Amino acid sequence: MTAINIPDIYGGWYLINFELVKLIKVSNNDGNGDLGITFADQSTQWITIGRNRLEAVDSLAYLCSVLDAQGWTPRLPKSGERDHE
Repeated sequence: MTAINIPDIYGGWYLINFELVKLIKVSNNDGNGDLGITFADQSTQWITIGRNRLEAVDSLAYLCSVLDAQGWTPRLPKSGERDHE
């Protein structure tokens, strides 16, 4: 089992079991540093891990390296894609 504690910018911690993770996404709002984690049951947990989208992408890249996620390429969402408000 691969589980990691992910901190948010407000001092909270989220223990995520990555065996249950289906998708990890970054908010498409430039001023929003949220990371969205979608689980196998289709529920999504949003974690504010940065002050802006670029910091969230950097955090996702770090997670990919820690998890040794081969073939994962952190990308910014396409313009106009919708995630959450």
